Amino acid sequence: MSSGFGARVIVLSDAIRIQLDAEPETLTAISELNSPGTQIAFLGVSDTPNLPLAPAHLIADKQLNGDVLISWQRRGRLSGNRWPTGEIPLDSLPEQYSVSVMDAGTVARIITTNTTQFNYSIEHQIADFGTAPSQFEFSVTQNSATLGCGHAATGVFN
Repeated sequence: MSSGFGARVIVLSDAIRIQLDAEPETLTAISELNSPGTQIAFLGVSDTPNLPLAPAHLIADKQLNGDVLISWQRRGRLSGNRWPTGEIPLDSLPEQYSVSVMDAGTVARIITTNTTQFNYSIEHQIADFGTAPSQFEFSVTQNSATLGCGHAATGVFN
């Protein structure tokens, strides 16, 4: 059922209906029992709780050639307690991560990878910072094919 405003409505009874509004994404319960049209509940709807968890154990190690190897461990809601014994199963396929490198809070580079590490080459560091930086911040997200980028974990190379 649809209202004249383009909202989707679920009619629970002649007296109560649930309306899903498109902008912003909200659920509103409306009662027709006592005072017609009285709003009795309002709930924001978001995919945020379902987004992939932030990766854990971020490490940034400088290599002998000047590259910085950024690595992490994925996290998941399905059998997610295997850290001591190895990688956990994937929550969604394909396995994908986004790594953002920041220069004073501004994103200098974003890459996407299908592994739990990223080699930040000395050439890319110089292109992004003008010289090999002694310190920079970075963030890593696990990505979902259906929900997009998940929650970010942040780290600092120094």
